Amino acid sequence: MTISNIEQMAGWDSCDTCSGGGTISYSMTQGLNYPQSGTAQFSLGQGAAWGHALWWKRLGTDPTASHFVLTLDEYIENPGASFGIEYEANQIVDGQWYDFATQCSFGYGIWQLWDPANQRWVPTSVPCARPAPSTHTQLRLEFQRSNGQAVFVSIGANGNIVPVNMAFNPQPVNGLNGDFGVHIQLNANGNPDPYSVWVHDLRLTY
Repeated sequence: MTISNIEQMAGWDSCDTCSGGGTISYSMTQGLNYPQSGTAQFSLGQGAAWGHALWWKRLGTDPTASHFVLTLDEYIENPGASFGIEYEANQIVDGQWYDFATQCSFGYGIWQLWDPANQRWVPTSVPCARPAPSTHTQLRLEFQRSNGQAVFVSIGANGNIVPVNMAFNPQPVNGLNGDFGVHIQLNANGNPDPYSVWVHDLRLTY
């Protein structure tokens, strides 16, 4: 099953300080025709150095789902203002949170993966270069819940899919069994200049 155009759905939640950074202004604007029809703009404004803004959307419940592919088109006018951008799918099964969070860290030049049980970012060998201004990037992120672990299967950008196959233990959590969703987080750099990411056709296949 595929859920398409998630960026245009109602019911997104958001926060800044809850994601671990300081206070920073942020916004989300849906239904835009720039840079293409049917786009949502996620923006960071002025605020704390190294601040973050997090947006998340719950999509349903299905404890039998175990394989997820997240795809989207990303467009950034001013990538130099960003330390990194996070995209994830996540799921709760039997009191365990499988948090498939990925971070394209422009600051480090690599993709990082979230280790839910140990609450830390783990570097991969997959490069993630800062894109040129005002360019599109097609992302494909594949995950699997297997043998009680959150498995990061592969990371793809513009058709270049790189196997990752790194697995982490989930985090115990109270929540609705089978609940799943997606999130997007924008990270500021040490001199938090405003910037936006335009997202088009955010899809989750499971």
